[in-house]
Amino acid sequence: MSPSALRCAEPFALAVAHEQNYPNPFNSSSTVIRFSMSESAEVDLGVYALRGQRIVTLASGWRPAGAYELQ
Repeated sequence: MSPSALRCAEPFALAVAHEQNYPNPFNSSSTVIRFSMSESAEVDLGVYALRGQRIVTLASGWRPAGAYELQ
């Protein structure tokens, strides 16, 4: 996974930061994904296969501004 995989559904002034996951390469039982948002916003974070199929949803719904760590 790379930070370049991060996409925003609509253009707006929200600052989103995604750190490199670890360990890399991805391991579904131990990978940690961190991200932070400067403002509250709707989040839809998922893991996708190379052909674009969503494999799993990691976070979905309204989140307040702040830093998050998902496993």
